[in-house]
Amino acid sequence: MKKKGTRTILILVIFGIILSSAFYVLIYKKTGKLFLESNDIKARIESARIKNIEMESVRRDIKATLGDYEKIQNIFIEKEGVVDFIQTMESLGKEIGVVVEIESVKDEEFEPVSPTRERLLISFSAEGTRTDTLAFLKLMEFMPHKIDFKRAVLSRGNAGEVAEQDGAASGNWKLTADISVLKAKE
Repeated sequence: MKKKGTRTILILVIFGIILSSAFYVLIYKKTGKLFLESNDIKARIESARIKNIEMESVRRDIKATLGDYEKIQNIFIEKEGVVDFIQTMESLGKEIGVVVEIESVKDEEFEPVSPTRERLLISFSAEGTRTDTLAFLKLMEFMPHKIDFKRAVLSRGNAGEVAEQDGAASGNWKLTADISVLKAKE
């Protein structure tokens, strides 16, 4: 009888070992799977953190260059700003005593063609004293827009009208110029 009881205990112990081994394997696989999932989650969190740092860096760069961007935008005449630009030219002339007459205004494509920008070609004349006409020319050069002078001719008016005052020539002087200004395309 003792053999039968020992045998039963032995079978129960072996069954317990097999059952605990199966449980151990199941727990080991489940833990390994959870470990892999947690590493995947950690990698995604790290990737998101790096992207967030990069986005913050981009935001800082945008804020830092916003002033430069606005300055660059001021170089271009907006598509609705052509009339304002011409009125500014005329009022500058009026302020310093020069009569400005716009002779022609036309658009010109960039080479190579730009989808967003084009050149505005303006032909004009300005008439006044030599000092005022030169002052107007200088003001035009220092406007906040990108202005290229294609042609600028300064000539005296009628020879009989020119007189000397304090060593500077006065009378009618005429500036005839063609300028190119960068403009946003319509």
